[in-house]
Amino acid sequence: HDALTSLRFRIMASFRSYVWDPVLIVAQIIAMQCIFYVCLGGWLCLVDSTLGLDKSVHQLLDHREVADFDNGRPTMLASSLNCLTCAIGLRTVIGRSKQCFDFASTLYFFHVVLTTIYSGIPTHWGWWVLNGVCMALTTVLGEFLCMRVEMSAIPVTFALSNR
Repeated sequence: HDALTSLRFRIMASFRSYVWDPVLIVAQIIAMQCIFYVCLGGWLCLVDSTLGLDKSVHQLLDHREVADFDNGRPTMLASSLNCLTCAIGLRTVIGRSKQCFDFASTLYFFHVVLTTIYSGIPTHWGWWVLNGVCMALTTVLGEFLCMRVEMSAIPVTFALSNR
């Protein structure tokens, strides 16, 4: 009975807790990066297969893939579709609408860093516009999905006594 009371107290004390937990934050960032790249790779494979194009890792991290508008369309389409899967990831991994912008901007910040390491500093304005719009879409869609859950009715049941 004492252990159950202690467990209930810990659960209630952590409900909507605003305690800064760096291990949780780092784990969430890593999870979101994994979701981002795995899903982007999946979308690229689907788009490339549908269009009969060769698949390449360059599409993930080479900013020059977007520089040529005609050849960069599959990457642009996959990046746009990836906004939805990342928004679902924000809803699943983060779960708070107030934190969606923070995690989406962190996600795209690390994408800029990895792209720079892989292929140099992105110099084409189209790459920056694409990723800026994708970050905004990911944030707004993630906030929308999180708010739908946050605003949903909480079922409350009352025990009626027999009188």
